[in-house]
Amino acid sequence: MNPSIRRVLEAVESGDYAYAAKQATLMLTAYRRHKRVVATKRAPRRKVERADKEARREAWQRTREAVLARSGGCCELCCTPLAVDAHHLMTGPLRRKYETPACVVSLCRHCHDLAHDNDAVTLCALSMLAVTLGAPDIVAATVNRRSQKVQTALPPPPPHPEVDRG
Repeated sequence: MNPSIRRVLEAVESGDYAYAAKQATLMLTAYRRHKRVVATKRAPRRKVERADKEARREAWQRTREAVLARSGGCCELCCTPLAVDAHHLMTGPLRRKYETPACVVSLCRHCHDLAHDNDAVTLCALSMLAVTLGAPDIVAATVNRRSQKVQTALPPPPPHPEVDRG
């Protein structure tokens, strides 16, 4: 245990509350001072991160515009002329690495919601679309794995009714 904390605890046990309060206040002040020093040391890194974030935002806008231009403003799944969203085919931290027009598709709001709701049919269609667009294998494999995960989580389909072929 820290000697300063031990002295404060001993002072409390002996009934010297004034000394304990003074020491605790000094320790708290030192801690706050330390936090301020640490915070000022980290400040320049935030400026670099902001610049990097701005560069990533501009790169994403260029990619998004290229994808929407490629599709002609149509959804690449249902072909409605209302595509306003660009959707990453790959999820997770690697998606920034593969943020190219081949790894992003334009979707209408409805298909985009289905993709984020992990709709099995939509994910399967996105998997085929990734292969069609020539996305890297890792992207197509990731989308395919997501669709398989969703399909295995779904309950089995009901059995088909018997057809009397009499």
